[in-house]
Amino acid sequence: MELVTPPASLYKLYALSAAVQWARFERLLSHGEIYLAKPSDFNDPFDCAPSFNPRAVLDRKSVLKLHNNAGRKQGHSRQERRGRAFRFMAQSNTEKIETYNTIGRRHVQNVGVFCMTDRRDHPLMWSHYGDKHTGVCVEFASDVGPFQLANKVAVSSLRCNTGS
Repeated sequence: MELVTPPASLYKLYALSAAVQWARFERLLSHGEIYLAKPSDFNDPFDCAPSFNPRAVLDRKSVLKLHNNAGRKQGHSRQERRGRAFRFMAQSNTEKIETYNTIGRRHVQNVGVFCMTDRRDHPLMWSHYGDKHTGVCVEFASDVGPFQLANKVAVSSLRCNTGS
């Protein structure tokens, strides 16, 4: 992933047609609280459902390292970590890759996501996230608080001609 310096301002489009959306917007204005959505709540099932590079689970040394690090975090003994690694390596490559992807997707589902855009006037964004142009747009300074950690995400499933 290429890290890109964010622009001076980032924008969040809010739909306000449902009571829960109003409540979240009010908490933002009154308490500075932002809502972090779970990927499982997204309307597109392909959002936050990445496919991971399988090289790490096909190489013996990488598998041992992965199991060793993960097992330590879980408090597993050295013998148990090695046993798990060797049982994993005994699987077919297809099984290894599927197991790895399943674990990765499960971990992704445990994060909170706050999506923003660098354009406040994008018609497609307003149509989709701004409740068909009836919502509101809030501007955030990208050099303050958690927004300093913002990363640009490439969305490969979105195919549209925006004229930009």
